[in-house]
Amino acid sequence: MQRGVIRFVMGLPLLVGCAGEIISDARPSTGTGGAGVPSPGASGGATLPSGSGGALATGGAGPPIGPSSPAAGSGGSPARGSGGSLGSEPGSSSGGFPCDVDAVLRSKCQSCHGAVPLNGAPVPLVTYGDTQAPAVSSPTMSVWQVMKTRVHSTTMSVMPPRNQPALTSAELASLDAWFAAGAPAGTKACGTSGAGGASGGAGGARGISTPGVGPESLPCKPTHYFRAHAEGSASAKYPVPNPSQDSYICFNFKSPFAPGEQATAWAPITDDARVIHHWILYGTNAPLTDGTITNGCEITTLLATHVAGWAPGGENAVFDPDVGLSLEYPYYQLQVHYNNQRYNDAADASGVAFCSTTTPRQNTAGIVVVGNMLFSIPSNANDYPVNNSCTNLSADGKTPLTVVDTSPHMHLLGTGFRTQHMRGSMDLGDLSNIPLGTWSFDGQKAYAVSPRRQVLPGDTLRTTCYYDNPNPNAVNFGPKTSDEMCFNFLTVYPYAAANKTCMSLF
Repeated sequence: MQRGVIRFVMGLPLLVGCAGEIISDARPSTGTGGAGVPSPGASGGATLPSGSGGALATGGAGPPIGPSSPAAGSGGSPARGSGGSLGSEPGSSSGGFPCDVDAVLRSKCQSCHGAVPLNGAPVPLVTYGDTQAPAVSSPTMSVWQVMKTRVHSTTMSVMPPRNQPALTSAELASLDAWFAAGAPAGTKACGTSGAGGASGGAGGARGISTPGVGPESLPCKPTHYFRAHAEGSASAKYPVPNPSQDSYICFNFKSPFAPGEQATAWAPITDDARVIHHWILYGTNAPLTDGTITNGCEITTLLATHVAGWAPGGENAVFDPDVGLSLEYPYYQLQVHYNNQRYNDAADASGVAFCSTTTPRQNTAGIVVVGNMLFSIPSNANDYPVNNSCTNLSADGKTPLTVVDTSPHMHLLGTGFRTQHMRGSMDLGDLSNIPLGTWSFDGQKAYAVSPRRQVLPGDTLRTTCYYDNPNPNAVNFGPKTSDEMCFNFLTVYPYAAANKTCMSLF
């Protein structure tokens, strides 16, 4: 099974737990280790593929809303600079950056903060004037002053995000010297060679065209689609209000799947990349009205399950020929996180395309949630551990379960994550291991367990989440981004024999 799809979860179901035991503060190792090493080009994790949904869903020929298309201009796929100094204005001492600063911005910032900012980025960082403008988040400060704080942050709003290449010591030194001098303009022309520039071009583009990602890159023809849409319409895109910062919109669907139908693959659809930050698809038994839209949505039912998700960097999911993903949910909800601070014409039809089969595959897989829901992270804590033990992954206490992949989840305060597999006193190796200091809220991935791991009845899965809390107040478990979570989504089979949740407090 291919892996590597990025998860980005803002609200998760409230789930019941099971008894556990206190474990030692076993911290993540300095390497990814064990079965937690990402498998290139993969998907999976907590990725129960889903369907298109009810009256607004379609099957067979194609999606209910047209494919992502470029905005007006000379577009096509998102325009990328072919090299050179897009952030400087050669020969100008008032409009361009110092060349070393320009190089850092092109290399580490402008893929999102381009001339047309993508993935919810609020501002461009292309011209010198961009950095001198008032910051969206703090209008009394200039953008460069906010940059100064963000590049040194070790928690919460880290820039670049931890899933992206970090600033080198030399790059950070260049920025710090520029900040210390008051962020002056450049005084000379910069070179024209380079690794590219910002998104945009002549008119820019709204959709993302990433090689190997999207429905056109699946090895199968999609049968069902879930996509954002206007109220009451299967063909019109959702108009994203301006301004709308951290806006969560949910699109509700009735399942179109036949009993026993399984997913074999899925692909993300990214439409208006200027304003979409991420999306998540949930499956639930709670009744939803097909075709409706919910603002500020949060799923709080005990029966909701994280099915699929996308954030920048996410990839297609193609499951092994012997694995089919259970689609036994009567309803689905597509949650989309928007951040639009500048576009009056923003309209989005992002979502997911699925391939499915009505011929059951050998192994029917699904999602088991392990973790802890009742915890509090004290103020000024560093690498604070929150623990959980699952000792009954098998519902009947008899059936061995096979783990295909894992998808750890925390919020902004997370620093590291580990799930150990124990058989009595024997350590069978980590199922997940994200070393301290490397957790990224903006890059939550699924990790293939290769080779697949068999968990016997009586085995213990010990999960520990680590957090830094620089706030003066404690932070508790909750569905908001400012709250915290500690979950690991395991894809396992045979799903019929699995406990759907296995959590404890200690």
